[in-house]
Amino acid sequence: MDIIQASGFSWRLWRKIKRCGCGDTCQEHCWEWHGTRNQYGYGRTKTRLGGRTYSYIHRAVWAAVHGRAPAHEVCHRCDNPPCCNPAHLVAWSHQANMLDRDAKGRSRPRYPTPRSREIYARLYDGSCETLTSIARELGISQPRVSQIKARGDRDGWERPPVLL
Repeated sequence: MDIIQASGFSWRLWRKIKRCGCGDTCQEHCWEWHGTRNQYGYGRTKTRLGGRTYSYIHRAVWAAVHGRAPAHEVCHRCDNPPCCNPAHLVAWSHQANMLDRDAKGRSRPRYPTPRSREIYARLYDGSCETLTSIARELGISQPRVSQIKARGDRDGWERPPVLL
């Protein structure tokens, strides 16, 4: 049976998912969402299924295929945010999702990174550099330099000795 007919999902949404042509049982290729996406690449929609409203298309596809709302986060085994292939979607706990993220090397660096320590040291080395001048020189935003300064102050990072 065709997955579109079996799911009860509207054709209006299915037509925005570009499938690979291998058929509904394709395990290998991603089926990408060609509708609205958020800044991280996840497909966005407002659709109702079984009395629930879904904002992310991958969650709505998972619910349509499995006939129930996911109890946990719906994660992509393929690490491709716009993917809607049901074979690539799995309902995992938040902890399992974070462990998978870390195992695949997609987590953010933990503070303090060597670069953030360098920026923090430059703020207190007695050279009177401004946040803006450091940001401009390093090619990052001034608010980012301000965040690093605030984190260092809050976490008690060691300040370099001031040489007069």
